[in-house]
Parts: sequence; C-alpha cells; structure tokens
Amino acid sequence: MPTLDGKVALITGASGGLGSFVTKAFLQAGAMVMGSSRSIKASDFPNPRFEAMPAELSSGDNATKLALGAVARFGRIDIVVHLVGGFDGGKPVHETGDDSLDRMLEMNLKSTFFIARATLPYMRAGRRKNSGDRQPRRG
Repeated sequence: MPTLDGKVALITGASGGLGSFVTKAFLQAGAMVMGSSRSIKASDFPNPRFEAMPAELSSGDNATKLALGAVARFGRIDIVVHLVGGFDGGKPVHETGDDSLDRMLEMNLKSTFFIARATLPYMRAGRRKNSGDRQPRRG
C-alpha cells in the first residue's frame, strides 16, 4: 500500500458508503484526514489522525468554512477527495422536471465547484512553499 505519511487529506462525503472505505484507506496509509459529511462524528473513525467536521456543501460559505477548519486543524491541505453527490432521477430525461435537475446540479456540480474553489488556494500555497516558488500564481 502506498504511504501517505504526513499528508493531509480533506475527504467530503467521508461517512457514506464509498466515503467510509476511502477514509479508512487514507488513514491506513498514514494520512491525516479531515472528514466531512452532513452528520459525521469523530467516533465514526476512531483514529488520532482523524478530525470530523459536519458540513453541507450546497454553498460556497460552507465549503470555505470546511477548508478553513482543515487548515486550522492540520496546517494545510495536500489532497482533496470529493465524494459528495447523488442522483435525483429515476425517470427518463424527457420526463425529468426542472426541480430534479436543479437538485442534481446542486449535489454534484455546485458542491464540486465550491470545494475546489475553497481548497485550491491552500493546495497551491503548499505547493509553492514546497517547491521554493516565491511568485504568486493567478487564476
């Protein structure tokens, strides 16, 4: 198994079916993990390298709070695994209503955008620090 000793991973959807497996694998590989889902608890993954932070990622503010929480706890973010998502369909496309589409865009697209926007500045700053790059990057 690859080692992730000393790496900080932020895992969204950490207590879901796939998220539980991924979170356990990261902890077994030595990573420090900030795990997030709507109702996650520290007791879900009893490990000193695990921190639970309940969050609903349907807004940019919530994603920013999650990223800030990870940085406050672990000092940086090296890895983001975004496993939040869902399906609100069950009907053929031509019968799917706008409300259903909006819910799926919220769960899948917007949450991905929000967490990327919130975490990328910290990840890029860590990369610059580790590479000795002193020039700020834009965009």
